[in-house]
Amino acid sequence: MMSPTRMRGRAVTDRPLVIDDIDLQILRVLSQDARLSQRALGREVGMSSPAVAERIGKLEAAGVITGYRAVIDWEALGWGMEVVVDLISERSVDERELLRRALEIPEIESVAVLTGPVDVRLQLRVRDHAHLQELFFERLLNMPGVRHTSTSLVMSKQQPDNYALSMLEQIATPRDG
Repeated sequence: MMSPTRMRGRAVTDRPLVIDDIDLQILRVLSQDARLSQRALGREVGMSSPAVAERIGKLEAAGVITGYRAVIDWEALGWGMEVVVDLISERSVDERELLRRALEIPEIESVAVLTGPVDVRLQLRVRDHAHLQELFFERLLNMPGVRHTSTSLVMSKQQPDNYALSMLEQIATPRDG
């Protein structure tokens, strides 16, 4: 018998969750409007509210649905400058400690550990150049274990209208073996 491990607060096995067409349909509808009531969602997929609630509960427990959140326009709030900082760490550094310290900086949106010549990529958001300069010289360069950085300003960013929906369509498309 396979024992589940814990990942992000949920039980995970090495087998992917088997989801059916109804689960995919629920995910598609939620990816377009996560604020729908279970009654409205049930009407969309042809199920009762309790049946939809059970399906959503299963998807949440399995970690397929990880949350519901508002999409915020940071530029409208005065935080429109997006910056990418690539870090090369000292050979002896504990990268987990480096990541922990990076995640303590509120302006950092995401941290990715990479293969290749760059060890860590930070995606961050600042108000303006002065804020970037302050953050860079007072916080980033003072993190222990940082050997080299490369900083890029994001000039333009394009994203698909609904990445989740397009990926769900790919998952739902039968593959020829």
